[in-house]
Amino acid sequence: MALSKEGEQFLSNLRVYLMTSGKKEEEILRVIEKVEHQLLEAEQEGKSIQSIIGNSPEVYMKAIGKEMKTDMKGTVFVCLSIIAGAFSIAIFPDIVRGELAFSSFRLVGMISVFLLFIAIFVLIVKNLSKQNAPDVKAIAYIFITICLLSVLFVSVFWLDDHIKTPIWTIEAPFVYIIGIVITAILIGLSWWTKTWIMLMVVVIVTIPELLQNIFLFSDEINLYMTLALFISFQIGIVFIMRQSNKKTS
Repeated sequence: MALSKEGEQFLSNLRVYLMTSGKKEEEILRVIEKVEHQLLEAEQEGKSIQSIIGNSPEVYMKAIGKEMKTDMKGTVFVCLSIIAGAFSIAIFPDIVRGELAFSSFRLVGMISVFLLFIAIFVLIVKNLSKQNAPDVKAIAYIFITICLLSVLFVSVFWLDDHIKTPIWTIEAPFVYIIGIVITAILIGLSWWTKTWIMLMVVVIVTIPELLQNIFLFSDEINLYMTLALFISFQIGIVFIMRQSNKKTS
């Protein structure tokens, strides 16, 4: 007998909650396996999952989380990896041009948006998982957040053209060495996270740059094209996730 969709939804949310709480992956897997066994036994006896987790999934998740040690080193590594990956994606188009040049405003703006994105994303995902929210609600919240932060990210580039601050420039051959290192970082992160979304994002931000070099259109068109590709990519992810949920239901 397979676990019900409600049970699978709870396990998925529990896993996300523990991950965003900085728990070790090995411990999370052991806890998930144990809880899954308990839920399966309860459902085989004709009981609901509430007989195991109670009426408040949030209280149950917090109780489990308190019994587990927080992996501070792992949490710091994940945060640094996300920042490194996001920063690598942001400067990749400049590397394609053969010259890495960015202003002080753009550097501070990108780092601020990255940190804001991490904080908001973790906060939303953690709260949704505690509420045992359905996939549709979670997807909607995450999609809206990504869209708003994408607009904020694009705004940094737009304002950078209108606010004059000192510019830092790195030219060949050093820029190509940086490009090789960044590519290695992105491939490593993609392998570690078992997803190629980061590399897809690199392709999205690089395509407008390549087209601009070929057809010589304005920076404004480049900006709109990048934003359009990002939104299309996010819509595609939401569509794939919904189709996947329909198949498993």
